Amino acid sequence: MSTRDKILEIAYRTFAEKGYDRTSMGTIAEEIGITRPALYYHFSSKEDLLLATYETIDPLINISADRILACRQVDCFREEFSALIESITDNLHDDEQRARFVATVESASGQIHAVTENAQAQYETACEMFGQVLKHGKSIGALSPHLDVETAKQCLSIYIYGAGDIMLRGCKINLKPTRDMLLDALFAKTDSL
Repeated sequence: MSTRDKILEIAYRTFAEKGYDRTSMGTIAEEIGITRPALYYHFSSKEDLLLATYETIDPLINISADRILACRQVDCFREEFSALIESITDNLHDDEQRARFVATVESASGQIHAVTENAQAQYETACEMFGQVLKHGKSIGALSPHLDVETAKQCLSIYIYGAGDIMLRGCKINLKPTRDMLLDALFAKTDSL
């Protein structure tokens, strides 16, 4: 494991346990066994470390639609799109540490404007990617030509972020049937969405 990955792992646990205000860069450096300057080499501030740590748990970070956009056949599109949505929702977790970490991020968003900006940018990036995929699906006949892409891309994003949020509150969700229902509605040749 790289030093950066060790830092992110310890930061995740420490932010979850202590919150943003009670977490210090010195404590994280000491636990890893590096100096504070070495920690600052990897992350310029505690704020940067919090944002980088948050990115490690966001289900939409580093996803790619390239395989879907390369599909020219309806079956290929549906298979790849379903696999993408499944891979995203499989990254949602309902563990207590994640819930505490996300609560830390949410509480820090009042102090750190970059947290809110980052979340908004991630949402917009997800919607843009979903929009490209949905337009492509329409163009190859995998989706209804009447599909409202704007509404459908927001629906996908709300489903993913909403499911994650509900799970963080300790509620159990059986993601497979809800995901399947959403995909069935998208793939229907009607104006469901």
